[in-house]
Amino acid sequence: MTVSIDPRLLQVALSEAPALILYLRSAFAKAHPDVPPPTDAEVLAAFETLYASSLARDEQLLAEKPPTEG
Repeated sequence: MTVSIDPRLLQVALSEAPALILYLRSAFAKAHPDVPPPTDAEVLAAFETLYASSLARDEQLLAEKPPTEG
C-alpha cells in the first residue's frame, strides 16, 4: 500500500526530529533511571522497528479482510 505524503509534513518531521529524539530519550530516562539513556541512533532504530512492525501488521490485516469498495 502506497500512501502519498505531503512534502510539507515531511519538512516538519525533519525539522522536529531532533526534538522528538530528545523527548524519547528523556521519557526513557524517566521510565528507567537506572540505565543510560538511549543514543540518537538507538531511538531512530526503535522508531524504524516500530514503523516496520506497524506496516507488517496493517498488511496482514488487509490480507485477511480486504477493504470493500463502495
